[in-house]
Order: sequence, then C-alpha cells, then structure tokens
Amino acid sequence: MFIDISAKYLFKKNYSLFMNSTLSSKIEKTNQTYSIRATSKGITKIDLVPPKFLHCSVLFISHNSIHTLRNIDQFRCLTRLMAEYNNICWLKDLEPLKNITNLYELRLEGNPVCRIPLWDFYVIELCKNLILLNGKVVRRKVKFKEGAESYETKGDS
Repeated sequence: MFIDISAKYLFKKNYSLFMNSTLSSKIEKTNQTYSIRATSKGITKIDLVPPKFLHCSVLFISHNSIHTLRNIDQFRCLTRLMAEYNNICWLKDLEPLKNITNLYELRLEGNPVCRIPLWDFYVIELCKNLILLNGKVVRRKVKFKEGAESYETKGDS
C-alpha cells in the first residue's frame, strides 16, 4: 500500500485548513458572548459575526494570521482587544479602531505594524479613550490656553 505524503499533498491539506478561517467560524459554537477567546485558532479574517456576539466587551484574537482589523468595529462595546502576534502590517489596517469609542486597552505586540516609526502615536490618536497600549500607560500631551504644555495619564483627575 502506498500513501501519498508528497510536499504538494501536505501543502494542499494544511492550506485548506487555514484558507477560510474566519472569526465567526471559530466562535460560533461558544456560549460565552461577553468575553470571546479565539487565540491560536488559525484565524485569517475578522468577518461579520452573529448578533449574539456583538456586545462582546473583551476579545482575545492573539496568535492568529489576521492581516487587518477590518470589521472589528462591529464590536461597539469592546473595551479590551488583545491582537498580539498576528500579521497586521499597515497603519491603514488599524483604522477601524477609531470607531470603538470604549476601547481602553489594546495589545498589538508582535505585529509588523509595531515596527513602523511612531505607530503608537497613530494608535493613540485613533483611540481617544485608550489607557493601556501594549501594557504601557498612555500619556497624552495637554495644551493650556497660555501655550504651556503638560502630560497627563488618561484616568488622572
């Protein structure tokens, strides 16, 4: 008996496992809707999810193969997003974050976009209520009427 384990066969088998791996296909059977854990699931795309998941507050999508955060803004109640170690390469792929107004914690470590100079300033400008970025407290420059400047940590009184 001959078993075909050629490189072409293995590639086809493994590629088909990850070809259409969407967020909704990986979470559809879960009952947890407040905090969704989809870490290391081979997800390549954030698609539109069933309505029961739209009120999710915490989303873990680290260690996947996601290239863009398109459709992340369907989670309007999101306060924490963990998307470390994916394949997000461009600043434009972070643009949907501006529509998540309650987001206070974001983790993007290990994504190629984090190697772009000043990427963090871009994210801080997009996410007006961000308190933690990659585990560090966000500090914002505050201007006073007289032109003096100061730095504040989000959440300070």
